[in-house]
Amino acid sequence: MASPIKPAKIPKISHELPNQRRPMKFSGKLLTQTRMTSTLCYTGMGALETGNHTQKEFLDIMKKQFEKACPIYIKSLTCKSCIKLTKEVTNDIKKQIKYKKLNKTYKISKKKDDLIRNLRLRCSKCKKRPTRKCKLNDYIKFSGAEDGKC
Repeated sequence: MASPIKPAKIPKISHELPNQRRPMKFSGKLLTQTRMTSTLCYTGMGALETGNHTQKEFLDIMKKQFEKACPIYIKSLTCKSCIKLTKEVTNDIKKQIKYKKLNKTYKISKKKDDLIRNLRLRCSKCKKRPTRKCKLNDYIKFSGAEDGKC
């Protein structure tokens, strides 16, 4: 006779793992929690040769190297004129590349040139407004660091 089927044991999932924390991260309109390990992979300016850093080491490097540049970059991600400027300049560069492949010259129109100039002005004004200090998640966005070991 066949033996009865035993239900599989389901392991308990621990929400709090040692040496990990879950900071709040803003995505769209909702705040979501993401799990971060205690190590980060960053190989940019001021990084260790291995590229592996603890959160404290990473913050120390970022504050030393990019304390003024990070808040301006984070501000430009939300400023409407900066977003529109990036979009217009990207489209213009794509056109230049397209024309170069066809061995033609591309000259930007006066109207488009004025538009880009005005957007640059508005974007620079937006960036000069008072900014807040960057936190860990802001520095990760700014530097392109990744969660975990390299």
